[in-house]
Amino acid sequence: MAATVCLRCDWTGTTSSSTCPRCGAPLYARGDATSKNVPFEASGSEPNGSERRWRGWIATVLVVVLAAAAFVTIEFFTPSKAPPPPPATGFEGYLVYAAPDEDHERLWVWDLAAGTIQPGPEIRAAPTALVSTYAVQDSWIGLTTPAGAGTSAASVLRSAAASADPVELGKGEFVAWSDGGAFVTLLRSAPLAGCREQMQVRTVSLVARISATSLDRSVCGRRIGLMRDSFSPYVIVRAGGVSIDRVSAHRLTAILRGYEPLGVSTNGDFLVLDTDGETGMFYPSPGATRPTMIGLHGQPFRATRLLAWSTDGNVAYVVGSIGGVHGVFAITVGPRPQPGAPSLVFRTSNNAVSASITSTNDLFLVADGVVRFARDGALSDAMAPPAGAPQPSGPLLWVLSLPYSPSVTP
Repeated sequence: MAATVCLRCDWTGTTSSSTCPRCGAPLYARGDATSKNVPFEASGSEPNGSERRWRGWIATVLVVVLAAAAFVTIEFFTPSKAPPPPPATGFEGYLVYAAPDEDHERLWVWDLAAGTIQPGPEIRAAPTALVSTYAVQDSWIGLTTPAGAGTSAASVLRSAAASADPVELGKGEFVAWSDGGAFVTLLRSAPLAGCREQMQVRTVSLVARISATSLDRSVCGRRIGLMRDSFSPYVIVRAGGVSIDRVSAHRLTAILRGYEPLGVSTNGDFLVLDTDGETGMFYPSPGATRPTMIGLHGQPFRATRLLAWSTDGNVAYVVGSIGGVHGVFAITVGPRPQPGAPSLVFRTSNNAVSASITSTNDLFLVADGVVRFARDGALSDAMAPPAGAPQPSGPLLWVLSLPYSPSVTP
């Protein structure tokens, strides 16, 4: 019997059958198989078991090498894994606020990243304003505190250490800080005969370490307020009606009459109230004499207090109400010819709300002693205070870093 081969299962041997005893496929004579390019050696001899094992090892090694090359290639061209993102709220920096400490007032410093609290400087009275002087290289903390006899004192803290003492810049019936704390303006007055008062407006530059008087003259009317933007101070005078007057070169120039201001943005735009308590925005421009009123679906918005401006002065955060809803609202006021509709940030019936804007235009706010955080219209749950932290009261201030320059005098 001639040697035969199966082309299906590679069986070889001698048999009298014409079909493969293993798989049933037709068998071929070994010579025919060679002529049909069966993959044997040129001699036509069958590979033995050791040769087959050797070929198997070669194939395995090739597969491993190809797989390793593919892995290295993928790793090389695939970007390294990005670091884990920061917390959704991105808490960083410090919250500074005042609270009683035994028989006096003290500032407290909440380290948001570490979740700890530490006592800050002792102050003479509960502040009415806390300001970040980030426009000054030394980044002090500015504060306004009652000073008795109907006056307030403007001071700076050059360190947040508990042993630091405030450095007083001046006193006046009214104190107004510019955004960033580059300037602080003080107004003092003395009654004269009839309707007249002697008004003095003095501005201290924390950057240049100088002060200058921009108004010292007799004015008919009673001063009822002071505010300032990045460039000028404004005196609010009541003389029959309310007038907002810019102070410049020892003169008062009327900007708007008949409306009471709640605040002025860094861009010089005024948030005002009319005689009915409705809220509007006044954009000073040639020929402008009336504000654009703020409302939603025909209902007027009634603000009671300005909390903060965004860093670009384009969004005002205020306490107010509309349509029976009371709380903290955000109002987009620029850059545009008229303000947008108020958007509710936090609903509360409490008017005693404090807030502070961050460098990324997020908002920390305190209501009923509870701190919350708002970003892009989303409000966090109550933030758990650090162990031993007193309850915040009065103004709130967020700063990215704490001041430390005790050897420099303003």
